[in-house]
Amino acid sequence: MIIRGGIMKLFISRFSILLIFSCCSLAADFKAAISVRNITPNPLLPVSGGVGPSSPTHTQKGNLTVRALVLADQDTRVAIVSTDFLGFPSVLGEKVRAQVSSIPSTNILIGATHTHSAPDAYGFPDGKGGFSADLKYLDEVCRKIAECINEAVSELKPVHLKIGTGKARGKIAFNYYAEKLYDPRCDVIQAIDATNGKPLATLVNYAIHPEVLGSNQGILSPDLIGPLYDRIAEKGHGTAIFMNGAQGGMVTADNRGPEGKDLRTWEECERIGKLLADESLRIISNAEIQKSPDLECFSKQVKFPIGSPLACDRIWP
Repeated sequence: MIIRGGIMKLFISRFSILLIFSCCSLAADFKAAISVRNITPNPLLPVSGGVGPSSPTHTQKGNLTVRALVLADQDTRVAIVSTDFLGFPSVLGEKVRAQVSSIPSTNILIGATHTHSAPDAYGFPDGKGGFSADLKYLDEVCRKIAECINEAVSELKPVHLKIGTGKARGKIAFNYYAEKLYDPRCDVIQAIDATNGKPLATLVNYAIHPEVLGSNQGILSPDLIGPLYDRIAEKGHGTAIFMNGAQGGMVTADNRGPEGKDLRTWEECERIGKLLADESLRIISNAEIQKSPDLECFSKQVKFPIGSPLACDRIWP
């Protein structure tokens, strides 16, 4: 997702979506609401860092959540959803959309924080002829996401918007293969309650792999995104929601310690998450307030070919 001034572009696996905020409007009140659900499994489930078997867990650091931010004007309603998973496949996205009747399915945008310390949502092979995903758990996650969206719709209230873009400073991210080859810009949208002037929700868009802890330490966690959420709330800027950017291969968290050794600790998650939160709030602090923006949403289904003789030879020699 990329936000530039009054334009927000979101790219997900099934749709290409363009949201446009226009600040020159005489329309009815612009509205927003945000809702959160805890999806931490009890008992803890194995976690996935990518294709292949999941890894067992014995410890929890922070809670996994799903979050839905709903934006609406007189004519358009959009839900932006963030999930604490490595990814969220379209088949699950469609299960969510089927449970929401108040927003067009093409206007429900579902993304993942890309934490490497959450249960498998894809059903990767477990190496034993089966898969690692817990289908009952994923059904419950889909139900809770739909519940979040529906609750946010029911709680919509007049808001003003602030939209800002700027360079996030400090030791947050780097490109593993080419240190400085990454986009340091952080894009922020903040919804401010029109009745009391207090921030209601803060959306942060930044490119980073939340893999400080990784998948092989026996820890289930939102990684650095959890501390980011907590920091924004503690500073009085409402409920936060994170949408990842163009992390590619491979823009990751800069948790390099002395002599280049990675610091794979919860304390390092807190350092990076809090720093990114502070930078996000700095970037949005002086942004212009848009009191009655218009909201437009355009979507187009896109398909990318993924099969080739070369790929088949590599997977099935």
